Amino acid sequence: MKHVLACLALCLGALPAAQAETVTYEVLYSGTKAGALTATAGRDGRVHVSFSYRDNGRGPDSEEEYALLPDGTLKSYRQAGKNTYGAILNERFSLAGRRASWQTPADRGSVEVAGPALYLPTYASPALGAVIVQAAERQGGRIAALPGGEFRTQKLKETRVGPAGSERSVALYAISGADLQPDFVWVDADAGQRFFAAVNPGGRHVILAGYGSAGPELEKLQLEAEAQFIADVARRNAQPLAQPILIRNVRVYDAAKAALGEPADVYVNNGRIAAIYPAGSPARDPATVIDGAGRALLPGLFDMHTHEDAWNSALQIAGGVTTSRDMGNDNAVLAKLRADIAAGRAIGPHIEPAGYIEGEGPFASRGGFVVDDVESAQEAVDWYAERGYRQVKLYNSIKPEWAGPIAAYAHSRGLRVSGHVPAFSRAARVVQEGYDELQHINQLMLNFVSDPDTDSRTILRFNLVGERARDLDLDSAAVRDFIRLLADRGTVIDATMATFEATYTQQPGDMDPSLAPVADHFPVANQRAWRNN
Repeated sequence: MKHVLACLALCLGALPAAQAETVTYEVLYSGTKAGALTATAGRDGRVHVSFSYRDNGRGPDSEEEYALLPDGTLKSYRQAGKNTYGAILNERFSLAGRRASWQTPADRGSVEVAGPALYLPTYASPALGAVIVQAAERQGGRIAALPGGEFRTQKLKETRVGPAGSERSVALYAISGADLQPDFVWVDADAGQRFFAAVNPGGRHVILAGYGSAGPELEKLQLEAEAQFIADVARRNAQPLAQPILIRNVRVYDAAKAALGEPADVYVNNGRIAAIYPAGSPARDPATVIDGAGRALLPGLFDMHTHEDAWNSALQIAGGVTTSRDMGNDNAVLAKLRADIAAGRAIGPHIEPAGYIEGEGPFASRGGFVVDDVESAQEAVDWYAERGYRQVKLYNSIKPEWAGPIAAYAHSRGLRVSGHVPAFSRAARVVQEGYDELQHINQLMLNFVSDPDTDSRTILRFNLVGERARDLDLDSAAVRDFIRLLADRGTVIDATMATFEATYTQQPGDMDPSLAPVADHFPVANQRAWRNN
C-alpha cells in the first residue's frame, strides 16, 4: 500500500473526550526535519489533522477530519488541500446506517455494507495504518475494505524506544491486501495501538515528536522483518533450474528485425543465451529441458528508469523484466537488495545502478550523496567508480557551475553522466558541459519554457511545463538547434513519458492513460489512485 498510503495526512484513532489533546509528529529525511504533522482530537471525538512537508521541492498540504465508530472503522472522513504535485484534494466519506458513500474529484459511489468495513481514502497518510491495525485486529486480523478488497494485519516486531524515563513500547505491523505489497506501520502499545511512526527505509520517517532519534533503530528492525517477508516470497516462488537449460521448439523474437524466427532449440546457461539450433536438433546433455510447444521466446525486458525496492523487484520479474536501471537510491539499501537477489534471498532482475549525487540546499533530495562542493562530488564519483558503477546521476540542487567539472571528472573515471538539469541552468548548457543523458521530458522542455530565475528545485519544474509547453513551436529554430546539439553530442534522452503522460494529459476521473490497458487487473485502491493523479 505504499503508493496509496504514502502521500498525505494522519489518522490516529479517536481519543476519549477526557483525553482530548494535540499530538505532534516530525517528518524527517536523513534526520533532517522536512515538515510536521499535528493531530487534534476534539472532545466530540473528531480528529483534525494538518500535514505538510517538503522534500525535493515538493510535498503535500492537507487538512483532514474524521470520526470513528465503536468498531474502529470510519464513520465520516473529510479532506481538503493539495497533494504532492499540487492536485486539489477534496474527498468525502460517510456511513449512514449500512449505506457507505464517498466522493472525490475523480469518482463517487455508494454501497450497502453487511458488516465491519473500513474506508480507504484515495490519498491517505501512512499513519492511517494505525486505524487499519486497530479495526482489523478487533476482527481477528482481517477486515473488509471500501470501496473493495480486504485488509489483513500481522504483528511482526516489538521493542522499546525513547530517551531514558520516556521509553515507550511500540509494535510493527504489516498491512496486506489493498495493494500489491504490504505496508508497515509502528503503533504505540502504551497508548492503545495509536500511531507512533511510519518508516520508509532510506527515505522518510514520520515519527512522534521527541522520538526522532529512534528512527534508525526502527528502520533496522523493520528491514529485518521485511527481509523475512521477502525471503518467504522467494522461497515459495523461486524455481532454481539445473544448468544448462534447453528450451525446445520456440520461435525467437529478433528485436533488431522486429520479427519472429523459425522454430528453434535454445540453450540458456546461467541467465544468458548460449546457443541456438534448428528445432529438433540432437540434445547435447542439457540438465533441464523445457518444451516451448511452438510459442514465442522473448528476450528479457529492460526497465530503463526505476528506483527499486525488494517488492518492486519481485514484480519486475513477474512482468518479464530481467534487467532494470536504478536511477537513484539509498546506497546501502540498494547494495543490500542487489546482494539479496544474487544470493536468492529476494526475487529480482539484474540491477544496473546510477550513482546519485545531489547538492546541499533547502530543497535537496536525500539520497545517495548530498555534497557541498565540487571536491565532495568528485569523492562521490570515486566511491561509485570503486564499486563498479558505470554512471552517475546529478540532481536539481547541484550548482550550475559544478556540472561541467563534475562531468569531466566522472568521464576521467570512465563513468557516464546523466541527470536532472541543475536549477537556474538549461538543458542545452549541461549537454555542452558533458551530460551524456538527460532524465525526464519536463527537464528537457524547461530549456524552452523556463525563465532565468525559474527555481526548478520546486514544483515549478512540473507546473511550468504544463502551463507553457503548448505555446512552444516545435519547428522553431531554437528547437531545431537543440535537437542538432543532442545529435552532434550523442546525448540520450531518458524521457519517462509514461510517468508524465498522466501529469500533463489526464483529467480527474479519467484512468491514467499509460495504465488503462491493465488497470482492471489491479486492486481497487490502485485503480482509484490512478484516476486521481
